[in-house]
Amino acid sequence: MVTPAGRNYREQLEFRKNTFNFYEPAQEITEQFASETQTVTLTGDLHMMIFADSERIGRVLTNLIGNSVKYAPGTAEIKVELIEKETFIKVSVIDKGSGISQEKISLLFDRYYQADDQQSQYSGLGIGLFISANIIRKHEGQIGVESIPGQGTTFWFTLPKLAAAN
Repeated sequence: MVTPAGRNYREQLEFRKNTFNFYEPAQEITEQFASETQTVTLTGDLHMMIFADSERIGRVLTNLIGNSVKYAPGTAEIKVELIEKETFIKVSVIDKGSGISQEKISLLFDRYYQADDQQSQYSGLGIGLFISANIIRKHEGQIGVESIPGQGTTFWFTLPKLAAAN
């Protein structure tokens, strides 16, 4: 998306928030990524109700799983965990790929940044995490990553629970 001069990207995002069970779209998204060589499992609360833009949050989850599939091709299983806390939900996408070095983690959510040194073998513009971070922040949530080189990566985001609907 091209940003006109002087306009902030976050201002361009329009949201259509409603209350929905997050498990249902999460299940549909994870099933889309299952393949003969890689499984994507979903665990968590089957009745996780949130107030958000379901399409935008679905795009964030799709992006995070897609990145795990792309950048951790040797991983046999990618896990998606839905955890419900008192005031928020937490969604984690966990892989056992090669991981990301600590010096690159702080740059991951920057526009056009790709963590892999061999970018030419991966398609994409390097804006998926940037857009995902803006969507989550616009929903008053947080997004982050934890990674240990050689052991894997966990991308996560949080969203406030239904209190935002009031």
